[in-house]
Amino acid sequence: MSTQHRRNLICIAPFLISLATIACAGDAGPKGEQGEDGEQGEQGTKGEDGSSCTVKDNDDGTKTLSCEDGTSVTIRDGKDGAEGATGANGKDGSDAKATEIIERFYCGGALERTSPPHLKFSYEAVLFSSGDLFVTATVGGTGDWATGTSFYAPEQDGYKIAAVTVPDVDGSIDGGGFIVSLARDTLVTVINYYFDSSTVTTPTNTWTMQPGACVHNFYNQTGT
Repeated sequence: MSTQHRRNLICIAPFLISLATIACAGDAGPKGEQGEDGEQGEQGTKGEDGSSCTVKDNDDGTKTLSCEDGTSVTIRDGKDGAEGATGANGKDGSDAKATEIIERFYCGGALERTSPPHLKFSYEAVLFSSGDLFVTATVGGTGDWATGTSFYAPEQDGYKIAAVTVPDVDGSIDGGGFIVSLARDTLVTVINYYFDSSTVTTPTNTWTMQPGACVHNFYNQTGT
């Protein structure tokens, strides 16, 4: 074989091997199953603690944010937004009903078994057309008087007798005093006296006044 033929074979040999490789390659096989998870890695080192920050109002429309790491920033308040459109007018409310006095109860008299001169009491309840009650009670004598007032709505507890608490006439602050009430359906007045706050469940003295101690007036809707 001539030298020229040998050179030609050497040159085409790699080409032939490449063709043989291509011709022999088959189709790709199916995907294999997923392998098992590897072991969990070691926990990393703890990071450094962060620094805290505080906000100071500079009273000039700005606020300064300062942090422990020495950094700070000043923030300015935003500008006011544009004024919104005027809202629609609300519906007209209904006319209020006139409230007038339709009844008045007045009771009074002396409290027996009190040191002469005997103490006296008065109780006045004004009933309005709305059903509300304004009540005043007074106890005293010889220039020393104590007064209490209460207001009751029809749905309120105690409305039927409308009791009023009157402080002790001697001005003591031991929690003692009088509770005056009126059963308006029978015109019987009850005055309970409590010596101090420890006797609030059981009165020290009780006076019961019969209907003759009361005056009950009615008024029409014109106030007469």
